[in-house]
Amino acid sequence: MTTVSSAIFTVLITISSLSYGQWNSNDIIGYTGGGKVDHLGPDTSNTFQARSIFRDSRGNLWFATNGDGVFRYDGRTIIRYTDKHGLCGNYAWMIQEGHDGALWFRTRDGISRFDGRTFTNYTNRQLQDNSEPGQWNIAPGDLWFDAGGGRGGVYRYRSGKFAWLPLPRWARDTISARMPNSSYSPYAVYCILLDRKGGLWFGTQEMGVCHYDGSSFSWLPADGLRGAAVRTIFEDRDGAIWIGNNGNGLFRYDGKTVMSVAEIVGSTRPKKPQSLPMRVWTVADDKAGNLWIGTIDAGVWRYDGKAMTRYTVDNGLDIDFIWTIVRDRLDNLWFGTDGGGVQTFDGTRFRRFRPSRH
Repeated sequence: MTTVSSAIFTVLITISSLSYGQWNSNDIIGYTGGGKVDHLGPDTSNTFQARSIFRDSRGNLWFATNGDGVFRYDGRTIIRYTDKHGLCGNYAWMIQEGHDGALWFRTRDGISRFDGRTFTNYTNRQLQDNSEPGQWNIAPGDLWFDAGGGRGGVYRYRSGKFAWLPLPRWARDTISARMPNSSYSPYAVYCILLDRKGGLWFGTQEMGVCHYDGSSFSWLPADGLRGAAVRTIFEDRDGAIWIGNNGNGLFRYDGKTVMSVAEIVGSTRPKKPQSLPMRVWTVADDKAGNLWIGTIDAGVWRYDGKAMTRYTVDNGLDIDFIWTIVRDRLDNLWFGTDGGGVQTFDGTRFRRFRPSRH
């Protein structure tokens, strides 16, 4: 385990309810109720891109889309929110909930907080320009966001302040020297997991996975995790960490050893790309503890602890490109796709989401 100095420079961005400093007061936008619609996406075709699906503490489902804003579904009604209602950009890819119940959206243009009535926006430029020193640490209630591909690292939000925190350099990093003028940092963060022990896991553009336990950092040793972007990190009910890589497949870390999915199921690296899930972008579990693995080129895979079962358009999916998977409060699985909208799985079959059927 590599320990880094606590004196890491960060960017702190302060905002209060009375004085906005360098923040533009126009960033506080009144809630106009969103737009009630009878479908997900810009029209009834259900061919939009659902980048992320999130279940909030009230059981509502939120859908972040690639260009069409965000949608909320409460089991009866769909409400759409776009930049016209105050959202900081219609290209959104991450949703999370604060301890106060407010929803946070990471978009192409910045970060939005929505308290149910008002959007508060923090643009990328504001996040970058307002800075002062800070330190790495973890506290209850922290929220974590990727800091963008060019900058790398993460933003931490705590008590009204944002901090930019760069990841420590991996000791055997030879990638950065080969791409000094790249617009993307090899330390750019694509996914973040806060595990049940309170530790943080960061999936990066090219450097694999970094773990921070609140006092020290470690980079997972598997070379197969590096080179291609880590798109998802998931903790199963037993505490094992599952890592989805965009090219090298699925990996499991049990706290001691990193194993590839090929090693786990007793196979070898497949000669055919569709023999095992290789371009993995999302992992979730079902009520029984089975893992569901979404890929961007080979559909969905279910792993029951012994074998992999693959589902594609031949089994009812509208498209084999899966962005995200989430389980709802009734234990149905929801699949967000790239161009196929949203589909559900009730344990028996896949079907295209239509509000009147739920």
